[in-house]
Amino acid sequence: NSLTIKWESPIQAQPGHKYRLAIESPSIGYCSDYTIAGDKNTFNFSKLPDIIGTGLTYTVKVENIVTPAGSDKQVTSAPLIANFTTKPLAPTNFKLEPESNVITFVKSASGNVKRYKIRYRSAEEGSKAEEFMLPTPDGASCSINLKDLTPGVQYKVNITALVEDTNHANIESKALHGKVILHEDALLLYTEDVDRRTSVLSTGSGGTFSTQVSYIPG
Repeated sequence: NSLTIKWESPIQAQPGHKYRLAIESPSIGYCSDYTIAGDKNTFNFSKLPDIIGTGLTYTVKVENIVTPAGSDKQVTSAPLIANFTTKPLAPTNFKLEPESNVITFVKSASGNVKRYKIRYRSAEEGSKAEEFMLPTPDGASCSINLKDLTPGVQYKVNITALVEDTNHANIESKALHGKVILHEDALLLYTEDVDRRTSVLSTGSGGTFSTQVSYIPG
């Protein structure tokens, strides 16, 4: 819920000049403005709206304000304008549906998320990561199936929420992490043991199943 900007000072800065900064996001009715000393060229908008203000595009304006010698009237420059998009909140609650191989997670609380990036990779050395996009569903949770998993091998799964900036580039949230392993046609949550040689496997329904398996460091 913060945004830090930086700009270059005027080539010929007047003594005692100031900067006026304004930030707005009309989609949520947010706007705020600040005045700072002219010896600064960075500013942190530190109190952007929580949750509803995440994953949104903000328009920022910076104006140079001077008072000419012999005058008591301020003169304001043309504004320097730029758009910035903040990161969305990460999805949460990675788990397995009971008696199925379906992974579910709760959607990002940011309302502007268009899709989710699912990336998974086995712990085997030299393995290649698989990646696909999931459009944002209507409900509160999302469901995914991972294909072509090798039995007995641990897989690390990362899920990020995506929004688009004004140039249609993707802005990613922090990742939701999970680990799974396919055992006898059942997909299970994977937890490393302290000695990194055994694992405790648990189902998403709260029931547990334990066994010793080979562990290949990732």
